[in-house]
Amino acid sequence: MAEPRGPIRVLYVDAGFGLAGGQYSLAEILRCLERSRVSPIVSSPRGSGIEEFCRESGVKWFPLPFATPQIRPDGTAHISRAAGLLGSLRGVGYLMRLTASEGVEIIHANSFRAAVVACAAGLLSKTPVVFHNRTVYSHYPVGEFAALVSRRIVAISKTTAMPYEGRHGEKLRIVPIGIDVDRFSPKGRATEGALIGYLGRISPEKGLVHLVRSTTHILRRVPDARIVVGGRPFTADGVRYMEHVKREAAGLELAGKIDWVGQVEDAPSFLERAAVIAVPSREEGLGRTMLEAMSMGKPVVAFDSGGPAETITQGVDGVLVPPGDDEALGDAIAGLLSDPSRARVMGENARNLVIDRYSSTASAGALVEIYEEIATDG
Repeated sequence: MAEPRGPIRVLYVDAGFGLAGGQYSLAEILRCLERSRVSPIVSSPRGSGIEEFCRESGVKWFPLPFATPQIRPDGTAHISRAAGLLGSLRGVGYLMRLTASEGVEIIHANSFRAAVVACAAGLLSKTPVVFHNRTVYSHYPVGEFAALVSRRIVAISKTTAMPYEGRHGEKLRIVPIGIDVDRFSPKGRATEGALIGYLGRISPEKGLVHLVRSTTHILRRVPDARIVVGGRPFTADGVRYMEHVKREAAGLELAGKIDWVGQVEDAPSFLERAAVIAVPSREEGLGRTMLEAMSMGKPVVAFDSGGPAETITQGVDGVLVPPGDDEALGDAIAGLLSDPSRARVMGENARNLVIDRYSSTASAGALVEIYEEIATDG
């Protein structure tokens, strides 16, 4: 009879500074792991949001000498190609040494950018790698390298699995984003009138300009409607995009109708203020904010593509509209603002869906099963 083994030592690698969707997801994984089955170790850039989380929660953490330039705290920092290459090489060597010194059995790359160094370190140290893909892009050819090296590819939705179907289908596992359904739960506070909420990173792929353009259609039916925008840009491109969106708003004479509140620290309170949450991304892998809003019992209006299209049942737990159709987006939002009873029932259905399919405990449990599958295979 085989001797019972201890918890699997998993090294989680994240290359971001801020706490964007991927980092929040990693924090939820770490919070819900069964420590009798998995012993987590984390490596992320010094000063990152993940470092702070690990220190507060008692998770073993090590500084990663490699960082992605996309999410610097000031949103404008630039890392040259040469500096990025040097950082990558240092990151690979560091992870190899860390893997050996900590007895790491599996390396889990929390994103594509983390996989750049994690997969190279795993290949050279002969340590199995789990590549967590959270985007709709293949990042070819580097993404192909990550897929080839990885023992398993974890996708957060069918949409994010698509770039790796076919050649890598046997490695693919779909594990949706996990939501803390206790933290993101309705508290019974009244909404602030006809308030439309947007929460998330401000960048072109998030499609905020579509919500702004839809406002003229909303105001025709709901003159007292307002939008509150939570979030900020993390890149220079994001800063330029926000300026572009604000010019659009000024051109549409929306002064007083849009409130820009910047970074949001208390997401549940922000979401609870709104009567409707808009998710205007045209390419969304799944959508953490969407699921958090649904868990709060809020009706969501989103474009009919990607993760939202996989998640929402039309008219039951949300509303889907044709991608890029600003008028349809505005009409759908106005329809919910004008019919609070329908919006309430839709929100209740949305919360039940998240509890059933997207809880953090279930997502962390699915990952543990993947680790055990790898450990058993050897």
